[in-house]
Amino acid sequence: AGDELRKGQDSGKVDGVDKEDGTDKKEEPGQEEAKTDGSPEAGNQGAPDGNAADREAEKQALEEAGDLTLSSPRHVTIPTGECGFEFLNKMLDVLRDRCNNLSIDLVPVRNDFFGGTVNVTGLLTGGDICAKLAGRELGDAVLIANNMLRAGEDVFLDDMTLSELSERLGVTAVRVGGSGEDLFAAVMGIERTDEAGHDPYEYKSWEV
Repeated sequence: AGDELRKGQDSGKVDGVDKEDGTDKKEEPGQEEAKTDGSPEAGNQGAPDGNAADREAEKQALEEAGDLTLSSPRHVTIPTGECGFEFLNKMLDVLRDRCNNLSIDLVPVRNDFFGGTVNVTGLLTGGDICAKLAGRELGDAVLIANNMLRAGEDVFLDDMTLSELSERLGVTAVRVGGSGEDLFAAVMGIERTDEAGHDPYEYKSWEV
C-alpha cells in the first residue's frame, strides 16, 4: 500500500485527485459526448464558440449607449441560421429599443441544402435564403453575414452570387463583416471605408 501511495504522489495524483488543488480531474460520464454531439449547447454543430465573450461585450455596449435617431426611417432584413437566432435577436432588441425609427427583421432560415440537419449561419445558401424571404417586405437592404460567402468571393455554397440574390429578392443584398461594429454600421446604414473580408471559416463573427 505504501508503494502505491508513493507512486500516486510521484505522478501528482492520489486516487484521481490533483495534489495542487485537491480537485478530482476525472471526467463525468457523458461529458465527452456533450462536447461533440453537435447540439447548440455543445457549441453550434461542434464549431468552437471563441467569440462568445465578444458578442456579450457588444451587447453590453449597445445597452449602455444612449438613444439613437436616424435622419429617416430605415428597415433591414437579416437572414440567420436557426442556431444563432435567439441570442442575436436579443442583442438586436437592444438596438431596436434605442432607435425608434429603425425596423430590424431577423429571419431564421432552415438549411434545406444540407437536408435541414445543419443550423449554423455560415452554411446557409442563397437558394434557401431566397426561398425563405420570397414575398416578404424586406425594406432597404438584406444584410448577409460574411461567413456565408466563400473565401475571396461574393458567392454562396450553392454558387449563387450576392448580386443574383439581390436581383431575385428585388432589394440590395449587402455583405457585412464579422465584427459587432460592422453589423451596427450596416443596420444603421453607415458607410465604412474598410471593406469586409471574405473568410467563411472565421469564427469571430456576430453570426454563428
